[in-house]
Amino acid sequence: MKESTTIIIGAGPAGLTAAYELLARTKIRPIIYEMSGEVGGISKTGVYKGNRIDIGGHRFFSKSERVMQWWFNILPLQGAPARDDILLGRCVPLSQQPEAPDPEKADNVMLTRERLSRIFFLNKFFDYPLSLGFDTRRIALMARQASTMEAGPVRRKIRLVKYDGRKKNLRYALR
Repeated sequence: MKESTTIIIGAGPAGLTAAYELLARTKIRPIIYEMSGEVGGISKTGVYKGNRIDIGGHRFFSKSERVMQWWFNILPLQGAPARDDILLGRCVPLSQQPEAPDPEKADNVMLTRERLSRIFFLNKFFDYPLSLGFDTRRIALMARQASTMEAGPVRRKIRLVKYDGRKKNLRYALR
C-alpha cells in the first residue's frame, strides 16, 4: 500500500495530537507547518530569566478519562512538588507511579495547577469558560448595549443624509 501524506498547520496541542494519532494509527505521514518554529502554540511554556511562563491560558483538562490518560502518556504527572509548590506551601496531587518525574529535574512533566480564568469586558471581569448563569446574561446585555451605543450615531448620520429639509421630517431623521 502506498504511503500518503497530509499537511497539518500549527504545532500546538491539536496539530501535534493529530500528527501523533496519524502516525500511531494509520500509514499517513503527517507534515507539520509551524509559523513560529517552536512547538506548543499558545499552550507552550516559555523560559525567561530562569522563570517558566505559560504563554496562553490553555489547560489540558477533560472529563474524559481516556483523553486525560492520553495526555499523561505524553507528559507524565509530576511525582514531586515543584519549587514554587514548596515556596507557596501549595499541596498538589502527585503521581503515585514509581518513576514519576520530578519537575525540578525533568522538563517533560505535567504540572498540576489551580487556575482562575477571567474575561475582561466593559471594565468588568467575568468567569471563563462562560456558564449559563447570571454573568453570561449580563455580558449579553452589555454587548447589546455597547453595539447599540456605537451604532446609534451612525444610524443618525445615515438618516440625516436622507433629511429632505422639511421641518416635520427632522423628528424622524433624528430617531
